[in-house]
Amino acid sequence: MATDLEAVFTALAVLERTITGVKAAHDKTPEKLIDLPAFINFPSRGETTFGPWHQMEGYYTIIAELHVARANLPIAETVARPFLNRFEDLLSNDVTISGTVETINALRSSYGTLTYGIGTDAVAHLGWRFEIDIKIRRNI
Repeated sequence: MATDLEAVFTALAVLERTITGVKAAHDKTPEKLIDLPAFINFPSRGETTFGPWHQMEGYYTIIAELHVARANLPIAETVARPFLNRFEDLLSNDVTISGTVETINALRSSYGTLTYGIGTDAVAHLGWRFEIDIKIRRNI
């Protein structure tokens, strides 16, 4: 396995677009979210160890947020809740995220209000925040 973190975001967004009900999936944070439900993927934290022969092992947590429009809360909940199982199923069927990671070590999820934007442009959505712990190995 020899990949960089950006390849993981790209592969994850491609996979997320295949989930029933997803209208958009972004490997980089867009200025605005137009088509909802939509995934946004971004880095959170990581730890890198260096081994012999110029080999690097990275343990990272990446965030995948699923945003659903919250104009009508009961409708938004009906749309958002099934995505937990859909996302878990997606990752359980591809624990290497299309060959970009060695493995997925853990998946954590939280449900509720997700804010998108800053200041007066901030919008409240409903949705899921997934924290995906991955392992990457590459030569440097």
